[in-house]
Amino acid sequence: MKKFISIILILLVQFSLSGCLKELYFKYGVDVAPDRFTFEKENHTLSIPVCATHSLKKMNPGNEQLLVMIHGGGLTAERYFKRGQQVIEDLEIDKNRIMLLAPQFLEKGVDLAEKGVLFWDERWRGGAPSLSVGLNKGLPVVSSYDVLDHLIKTITTQYPEIRRIFLLGHSAGGQFVLRYAAVNNIHGDLEKQGTLIQYVVANPSSYLYLDRTRYRFI
Repeated sequence: MKKFISIILILLVQFSLSGCLKELYFKYGVDVAPDRFTFEKENHTLSIPVCATHSLKKMNPGNEQLLVMIHGGGLTAERYFKRGQQVIEDLEIDKNRIMLLAPQFLEKGVDLAEKGVLFWDERWRGGAPSLSVGLNKGLPVVSSYDVLDHLIKTITTQYPEIRRIFLLGHSAGGQFVLRYAAVNNIHGDLEKQGTLIQYVVANPSSYLYLDRTRYRFI
């Protein structure tokens, strides 16, 4: 557990140091993550790109902890994934006990012609519905938050020994995680089955407030 907390702290420091760097992803293009998370809705097979250390398609007991990393506005899921891998390796953590996952929420304009892959506009960070664009015209609309619900449910079914989940988001990903923490549909169900989910927010450009109460710095 202490080493797992160390992963989070190291990644937060790294994100803070790079928080002011602008990711020029529209100029240079977006690298699409190599794997796919697929699920069914209204008789359609839908998917998003992901990077994962373990298979999402078969049961594989042994993993006790799950770290989900949500990318920033640059959509660079692989970059976040590789950072997580490096920290796990540096701390010499048993890779059979921890699963690392980085989903990718693609925005329209990304060059990918693949049937069933979901796209959003920049409001994916707030749980917006997917867009009907390109090859995906006519497909069911899915909130980015619903996709993450599906993903976490699938993983906790495939890896029933997982008892702790950390959801870490940086920049636009921090906005995503903060709002997801407030409105997701699975937190209570996970707690009932003995799985703790915790949310780590790094460098968001805005915060969610539930009323008019605000912090005041003196």
